[in-house]
Amino acid sequence: TLLLGVVVSALVIEVLLSLRNGFPDALKNRTRLSHQEFHKQYFSRTGITENDTCHVQQCLRRAFGKESECFRPPDNIAEIYPDIDMADLYFVIGIPIPTREGKSVCAGLGSESPPLTVRQLIDEYAHHRLRT
Repeated sequence: TLLLGVVVSALVIEVLLSLRNGFPDALKNRTRLSHQEFHKQYFSRTGITENDTCHVQQCLRRAFGKESECFRPPDNIAEIYPDIDMADLYFVIGIPIPTREGKSVCAGLGSESPPLTVRQLIDEYAHHRLRT
């Protein structure tokens, strides 16, 4: 099953990469941040570990390439990449796909909407990892 998961993950990443068409305007003039700089600047005082932010950033890099180094916590992935199926991105990151059966299963933060921003993806991954 691990091999199947790796193959499916590789196919999902391939699909995500094929949907990209150039460096998005929203990111063009931003400074790239390393994993360490990103965590230190935005998450060092939150209780979310550098391993969690690094994991999500590595997944975003596999999905979106070097431009992901310009992402910031409030960036809405679905707005920057309107053709991306967020369910594929949740799968690659390793978070559950949100359901709409009366209540969302998102983040344990009382969120009623699915994670779309970089901060929400990191929060959801960190909370999911702690629950499992």
